[in-house]
Amino acid sequence: MGFGLTMLAEGAGAPAVVSASDFEGITTALSTQINVTTIVGVLSACIGAVVGICFLYWGIRKVVRMMMSALKRGKLKI
Repeated sequence: MGFGLTMLAEGAGAPAVVSASDFEGITTALSTQINVTTIVGVLSACIGAVVGICFLYWGIRKVVRMMMSALKRGKLKI
């Protein structure tokens, strides 16, 4: 009893050797779907999300500092 692919192929006879041509359909599909435009789009969306998260973090910290200051001093300063 073998491990991996040979164990799965035992019922069909001798295990076959996997070559690069067996993955040709997958590589062709990936190369048609992924191009420079797709990569640039994903990177720009990620950068935009990170910038948005940074501004959100900054804004939340600002509001928390204002509220804590107002509670300590008894007045609100903007």
